Amino acid sequence: SLIFQKDTAMRINKELKNYIELENDYLLGMSGFIMRKFFYFIHELMAKELIERIYEKDINAHDFLLFYNGKTILIDDQKYVIPSLETADGKQRNNSSIIGICKLWMSTKRRKELFEQKLVDTQMKIETINKKLIHIKPEKDREEQRIIDAEKEAIVVNKQHAELESKLNYLEQTNYNNQFFELQKEVQVSQKEVDKLIEIIQGAKANLKAIKDANKTTYTELDFYTNQKKEVLHDIKTQALNINTKTTQMDPIIESIVRVLMDRTKLIKTESLD
Repeated sequence: SLIFQKDTAMRINKELKNYIELENDYLLGMSGFIMRKFFYFIHELMAKELIERIYEKDINAHDFLLFYNGKTILIDDQKYVIPSLETADGKQRNNSSIIGICKLWMSTKRRKELFEQKLVDTQMKIETINKKLIHIKPEKDREEQRIIDAEKEAIVVNKQHAELESKLNYLEQTNYNNQFFELQKEVQVSQKEVDKLIEIIQGAKANLKAIKDANKTTYTELDFYTNQKKEVLHDIKTQALNINTKTTQMDPIIESIVRVLMDRTKLIKTESLD
C-alpha cells in the first residue's frame, strides 16, 4: 500500500506543478499536506483505481489484493500476520469473491460509459444532419405551424358543427319550422369551415411531405439516429439502475480495501520462533 501512497503523492506533486510555481521541497510538502488533509478520500480513489486495474487484468493488482488474506507467514525466523480484508464488524472477507464482485461492478460501469460515449457520438450525428437541413427549416417550420394552428382550430369548429347538427336532427324529427331552415343554413356554413380547415391541414401535410421527400435520404438518416438516441438513453438508464443495485455490495468492499491501503504496517509482528 506504501507504493500506492507514494505513487499518489507523486501524482499530486506533478499536478500541482501545472498550477503553482514553488520549489520542489515546497511542492512535496504541499503534496504531503493534501494527502493528510484528504487521507480517506485519496485512498478511496486508490481503491477504485485498484479495482479498475483488476478489471483490466493487471496481474500485479490482482495478486496485490489476494495478498491481504489474514494468513501467517515466516520472515527471518519471525512470524507475521498479513492484514486481511474485513467487514466493518471485523469478519474476514473472501478475496476471490471480492474480485468477482469488483469485476462485475466494473463491467457494468464500463458498459454505461460506452453507452454514454455512444450518446455523445449520436448527438453529434444528429447535429450534423440538422445542419444539412437548415436551409429548409423556415419552410418546414411554417408548414408544421400551419398544421398545428389548423388542428387546434378544427377541434373548436368540429365541436360547434357537431352541436349544430345535433340540434338540426332534433328539429327534423319534430317539425320543419323557420328555426329549422335557419339552423340548416348555419350547418351548411359550419360545414364549409370544417372543409376549409381539412383542406388547409391536408395541403400543409402534402407540402411537408414534399419537403421531406426532396431530402428523403437525409431524413431517413435523421430518423435512424433519433431512434438510436432513444435506445441509448434507455440503455444508460438501465445500466445506471444496475450500478445502483451493485453499489450496495460495492460500498462496503471499497471501504474494506481502503482500510487495507491505509494500513502502513503491511505485516503485523507476533512473536519470535525462539
